[in-house]
Amino acid sequence: MKAVEKEETTFHVCEGNYKSEEGKAYTGYGLHGLNSDGEVICRAEDLSMSHEVVHHLAILMNEQGAEVTHFYEIVEDFLIAVT
Repeated sequence: MKAVEKEETTFHVCEGNYKSEEGKAYTGYGLHGLNSDGEVICRAEDLSMSHEVVHHLAILMNEQGAEVTHFYEIVEDFLIAVT
């Protein structure tokens, strides 16, 4: 029986323009995961208005080899930790 290789995912910061409930425009940062073909396979937008904070999360996820199956759990834990 041949072992199935785990596809590597890399996580990167994504950026978007949003409006608050009061109508004020702001830039929000999120994460997306790319497979080895460069395709976006998971995305969580508008996690923080701090690029630095989200960039640090992406670095940690890449260094620790986070799996895409845990992406949304990691994002949820991040949101709990920063609020």
